[in-house]
Amino acid sequence: MRAAWRLEFLDLAASARTSFVGAPQAADFTSRSPNVSRDASLINTGIDLYNPDSAIRFSLACDGVYPTDQRSHAAIAKVTMSWCGGDDFDGIKRGS
Repeated sequence: MRAAWRLEFLDLAASARTSFVGAPQAADFTSRSPNVSRDASLINTGIDLYNPDSAIRFSLACDGVYPTDQRSHAAIAKVTMSWCGGDDFDGIKRGS
């Protein structure tokens, strides 16, 4: 588990005027970022289930950003299967 605090010192929103190479000047456009809160807590937690005698690993992670005026959540589930002709990635000989 990890926890952090984010403090934005500069502008709460950013913009960039951009264009494509070779496009007429009328095709210029401006991109703006969403407004961000000045303060936010960042939380990350996860679990990794792995049996050294197996080639399968299960992982689950959750991320959250908690500013004062909005919320952002993400969940990631992953299944990994590995094989290396008898040797696993950690160098341990298996199956012989």
